[in-house]
Amino acid sequence: MFEAIHSGLKYFLSILFLICWTSYLVAQDGKTSVLKKQIKATTGEKDKIRLYFELGRQFEEIDLDSCLHFLTQSLTIAQKNHDDQSSAKAMSRIGYTYIYHANDEDKALQWLNRAIQLAKPKNDYLNLALCYQYLGIISMHQGFGNPYDLFDLALNSAIKANDWKEISTCYEVISLYFRTKVDYKKAEEAYLMAMKISKKHDLDMWISQGIDYCDLLENQRKYTQSFLFAKKLYVFKDKLKMTKGYFVYVNDLGRLETKLKNYAKAEGIFLKILNEEKQKSKIDTLHLYHIFKHLEILYLVQGDYKKTYQASKNFNYISQWLARKRQTQNSKLALLKVKSALDLEKKEVEITLLAEQQNKQLLFLLAAIMIAMLMTGFVITLQRNKKKIEQQKLELSQLNTTKDRLFSIIAHDLRGPITTFKGILSLLGDDSLSQKEFIDLSKPLNQSVDNLHAMLDNLLLWSFSQMNGLKPQMKTLKVGEFLNEAINLVQEIAKGKNIDIQREISAGLTIFADENNMSTIVGNLINNALKFTAQHGKILIKAYQQNNWVKLEIIDSGVGIKPEELSTLFSFPKLKTGTAGEKGTGLGLILCNELIEQNGGKISVASEYGNGTSFTITLPVG
Repeated sequence: MFEAIHSGLKYFLSILFLICWTSYLVAQDGKTSVLKKQIKATTGEKDKIRLYFELGRQFEEIDLDSCLHFLTQSLTIAQKNHDDQSSAKAMSRIGYTYIYHANDEDKALQWLNRAIQLAKPKNDYLNLALCYQYLGIISMHQGFGNPYDLFDLALNSAIKANDWKEISTCYEVISLYFRTKVDYKKAEEAYLMAMKISKKHDLDMWISQGIDYCDLLENQRKYTQSFLFAKKLYVFKDKLKMTKGYFVYVNDLGRLETKLKNYAKAEGIFLKILNEEKQKSKIDTLHLYHIFKHLEILYLVQGDYKKTYQASKNFNYISQWLARKRQTQNSKLALLKVKSALDLEKKEVEITLLAEQQNKQLLFLLAAIMIAMLMTGFVITLQRNKKKIEQQKLELSQLNTTKDRLFSIIAHDLRGPITTFKGILSLLGDDSLSQKEFIDLSKPLNQSVDNLHAMLDNLLLWSFSQMNGLKPQMKTLKVGEFLNEAINLVQEIAKGKNIDIQREISAGLTIFADENNMSTIVGNLINNALKFTAQHGKILIKAYQQNNWVKLEIIDSGVGIKPEELSTLFSFPKLKTGTAGEKGTGLGLILCNELIEQNGGKISVASEYGNGTSFTITLPVG
């Protein structure tokens, strides 16, 4: 039964790929027909150059002779019109064709060197990038020279040309180079750069690079990571447009199915394109190389060693044939000439730069001596005044900040309550309030007076500290005593809101701090907790020793603080209203922060909006 299903699947895939291949050929034939008609119709030389070039590209996978014929036609017209850029473009494409479709790297080198000679004087960076990239690939094939130097030249030229496709391709070939050197870290960095660029512009290119990236992960035994990334690629497979040609498209699908362990589908794909390749009038050996390579991988992961052996045998035979065909003495000699020319160019540039640098250094030296003679008298004075100016600038900034804060508080937070009191007193003077109305107003009025009193205390203390009038009187304090005293002072407020204040205070704790400062700090933080905790809430006050430090924590179950407000809580806090309408300026937290710093400690806050707040004070043990 399994064999019947397997045969059916193979038959279905054969029909499917036959349809795809036929559609592709029809599409290509349609494109070439349109291009030929356009060539006949056009009279512009530039249009003819472009159309013949595009026609040559369309024939790359169909007919090599036609491909070279049309590219040569494009080159001939470009040379006739002295169009060096189009000539270099045609030459570099002919070089590409000899590398990947004719397997004749001797001729490829000749064409690429001619293209470089045309492109370099014109600063034609895009064609230079293409040529250097192809030379680097030939260098890798030949096992001669330093491919990375050529790839680096290609990348720099592509960046100057600002061509995203060539920049991405350069990173791709650099990553392949580092893979051959088993430098997986650099290879991965280059792949990620290539994919980051290509994903924005061409999904086909991104998926091809992504599958290569999966291979790299597997080289490092990161199989799970490879599988997950392949799943991410698979989502986009229906959006592919065959921008890199039919063979690359189908080959990538087969590789992707292999990565996702869909082995039957993968095998059907590779066998189908293998059969299609064998039926061509002129077989593309490079295509066979890739097909047998991926079949070998496919059979190996399935544990089918018999098929693995056969695929490996075919792959090795083609690899050796390609190596023999590529690695000729002429190619090595041509590469040596390229390397020598590049080395000579580097030396000339270095000599020119060195001469320019020496001239600049001489000029700088003369200028420096003259400036030094003129400026010696001013340097000492400037150094003396610099510190004074910086100190005055800092003091002025601090005074401006203090002034702004004072005016803000006086204008908004003190004036408002006083205006309210004035209105109520006016009503009392006119006998406009009944006894019941007066009693109803007394409770919020009392609360407003308490808030105003606390606000004035904080304002006076903070203003005094800004004028350097607060000097802590440090002594050993018993933590339990001043905490219990602070809690007792707010019990009535807590009862009014039905808030339960709990204590966890280790016995015998002492700190070295100013007594008045600590009363102000703890009082402000407990009042804050009460203000922003709703009816029937809880407040926990903890004190314990940790190494040479005492930690005081005030934890409430209140409304919490928004994440965006946490960063400015101790500098410019946002004015907020308590759960019972209590007003606050945020000045208490600023004062707490400054007093704690003056006492050699620090304060931190943690909060989840809607789920309470925790303030932690850290002070040295007494």
